[in-house]
Amino acid sequence: MLEVRLSIHVRDVDLPALNQAEWQRVRKKMAELGIQPDRHPMLRDELAGYRSVRCGQIRIVLVVDDEHCTVTIVAVGRRRAGNRRDVYAEFSRRLERERL
Repeated sequence: MLEVRLSIHVRDVDLPALNQAEWQRVRKKMAELGIQPDRHPMLRDELAGYRSVRCGQIRIVLVVDDEHCTVTIVAVGRRRAGNRRDVYAEFSRRLERERL
């Protein structure tokens, strides 16, 4: 089986305050993203087109560009369902500001 590794780019993201163990897990996940990034679930609604990678309570939000063989990380943060500081809520607000 032929394995194609995609290049990974980290966009200017607001990185949360993570402890050392969390950062190690996040960095390990980021290193693995170049292999089969499309196995991670697609997000819905206003975040359609983006994918999410679970890393404990931390989520890595990314977009895959098959044409250019790149994975771009657009957000990293804690999952806090129902909280305005939730990574998905914050990223959604940032997208709205960029569209204006």
